[in-house]
Amino acid sequence: MARISCDYLKSIKLDARLLLQMWVSNIGNKSFSLCYKLTELSDESIIYAKGESVQVCYDYVQDRSIEIPLELKQTLDRYHLVE
Repeated sequence: MARISCDYLKSIKLDARLLLQMWVSNIGNKSFSLCYKLTELSDESIIYAKGESVQVCYDYVQDRSIEIPLELKQTLDRYHLVE
């Protein structure tokens, strides 16, 4: 994890039924970004929070970042949406 952020837009009541949407927003050579949106289940126009995180592929043995493995890149590509 290189970075994570969340914008809290609206308070949530305890009895709220929520929907969490998540998608890949960017795929680089060594990192990729995920976006998140938390909405009301019955009305997706009611947005409680939005967030983003950046993940970096890392080799802990060599202690350095590495390119995204092809298999992971292909999987991420299936969820890649541009907003």
